Amino acid sequence: MTRRFELKYLISVTDAFKLERVLKTLLLPDKNNLDDGYLVTTTYLDDRHNSAFADKVFGQPKHTKYRIRHYNDDLSHQLEKKIKNGDLTHKTKVPISLSEKEQILTDVQGISTNSNDLFKELFLEHQRHNLRETVTITYRRKAFVDETEQCRITFDYDVFVHQRDRFQPRFNKRVVPANQVLLEIKYTHFLPDQIKRLFATYKNNQIAISKYFMGVSEYRI
Repeated sequence: MTRRFELKYLISVTDAFKLERVLKTLLLPDKNNLDDGYLVTTTYLDDRHNSAFADKVFGQPKHTKYRIRHYNDDLSHQLEKKIKNGDLTHKTKVPISLSEKEQILTDVQGISTNSNDLFKELFLEHQRHNLRETVTITYRRKAFVDETEQCRITFDYDVFVHQRDRFQPRFNKRVVPANQVLLEIKYTHFLPDQIKRLFATYKNNQIAISKYFMGVSEYRI
């Protein structure tokens, strides 16, 4: 399980470009970066009451999300559980195959015999709360890390929500304006002073909502 602090900001594309130029001199590019970042695709699971969404609406400081994520066109996926309590996050993840992904999304009974702890937990959550696929969020990410990887800075461009439904046309909508970027600062123990000073002027741009919250708000499942 990974435990870290996570701060989110909504900034202009112009400011993002300026910050990226500075960060290139302070940090290392993420291993997934291509020439223009990398594509992140995340499919979320929630219950019939959309509890992961509702917890945020009603101001619950602690909430849990289950999701499936992959990068670029990579066929390897990972199942993740993310718990957020204020600015502190805990994340557990496990690699999954394409067939396991489809089982989770369409026939969760198929994972009932999997010995992995996260699979077991997901199956129990499904039995109790009838988890199902809600929305998929896609975005282009540029990421920078320090040498120890305890500090990570990401810029998310072109954030879209998608929802597949066999009974209606596929839903696609931008959830962050084209002239804005979602900036995330993540660190395990402490934020280096030079990074803290760099982002001090963006304090008023800090937000508390997630991409999942933005996506469900747009779609209104």
